[in-house]
Amino acid sequence: MFDFLVSGKQKRAQAMLANRVNKKCMEDVQGQDRLASRLPDVQALVVVPREGRTWQFDSATPMLGSDISASGMCLLHAGDKLEHEVLVEMKNEGGNHYVRAAVKYCESLGYDYYRIGVEAKEVVHLSAKEAAALESRRATFPTAPAETVEAGE
Repeated sequence: MFDFLVSGKQKRAQAMLANRVNKKCMEDVQGQDRLASRLPDVQALVVVPREGRTWQFDSATPMLGSDISASGMCLLHAGDKLEHEVLVEMKNEGGNHYVRAAVKYCESLGYDYYRIGVEAKEVVHLSAKEAAALESRRATFPTAPAETVEAGE
């Protein structure tokens, strides 16, 4: 409607992003239909890898979760490639919930970043010892509060 307010450079940038979105949407359409709706929200999560039958709480890592659905989610991670199973901690009004999830794919995005698709398998209740181990690990994470900052501030 107000295209005259947008510069040519900004229009080109918007067109490039729109083309990327359209290409990705067409790839998804050509694959299997989605079984569940996605929540495009991005949120910080804590992810614990599993080695054998043991959760590796000392290797728990903050990650970004997106495209959350009833069947799973996408994790964005800078670091080591993840395989097999993970435990995903999600904060809710009633406290933290833990979901055991199977890694379905781990796609390299370059520069040590990965997009990891996980499928939810079950809700897990941590023992007091496991909760203490995770809390101990969480104490080593950077402590920047979540906030929105307006551009230019």
